[in-house]
Parts: sequence; C-alpha cells; structure tokens
Amino acid sequence: MSNPLSDLLAWIQAVPELSSYVPSRGAWVESDALADRRILALISEGGPKPDVSSRTMRVRVLLLGKRMERNVAGAVVNIEGHANALVDRTLAEFKSGCLTQIRAISDIVGPGYTAEGRPWYEANFECLI
Repeated sequence: MSNPLSDLLAWIQAVPELSSYVPSRGAWVESDALADRRILALISEGGPKPDVSSRTMRVRVLLLGKRMERNVAGAVVNIEGHANALVDRTLAEFKSGCLTQIRAISDIVGPGYTAEGRPWYEANFECLI
C-alpha cells in the first residue's frame, strides 16, 4: 500500500525547482548541515472524518529558504515563484500514487521569516486518498 505523504512528496518533487529542497516530515531541525539548503516541510493536519471508502488529509507545505537567505536579492521572490508553481501544478497534474485528487485549498501564504533568516512560503492542500 502506498503512503499518502510519500506520494504527495513525490508529486511535489516532480516540480523541477523543488527537487533540490531537503524534505522534512513535520518541523525540521535547524542545523549547520542545513544552513545552505532549502527545506520543504510537510505538516499533516488530518482532515474531515472518513466517508465510506475514502479519506481526506490536509497538508501544509512550507518552503523555506537557506539560512540568512532573507538578505539575498531575489531569493524571496524565487521561493514565492516555487510556491506558486506548486499551487499551479494542481491544475495540470492532480494525482499521485494512492492520492486520487490533490487540490490547493488556499492561495500561498507568506513571506514569513524564521529566527535564522530563512524566508518561507506556505501552500495548503487537501488530498483525497
């Protein structure tokens, strides 16, 4: 049986710009090893109650820049473009593995900034399993 979060991650990483982001299930752990890497955090938020033979999960997807990338010209706009590309992908390709439908349930949120100077954008999805 497929794993819904793994299938969603594979769907996200099919976007060429996002394939280099380091994936994290839930909150990432800030470390020097990740200082020069962008992070993609998947945060599952459950969803409505199961309905007969289908389940729905909601997932927050955080795209985080590199440490102190907040101060790099064009970096924030670049990450915003990646978030928009991810939301746009739901219009063209909305299935992956055990996920029969992936849809954006909001427009992108951001930018925000972590204490380490990482810019971030968030996109929210609902996935029918």
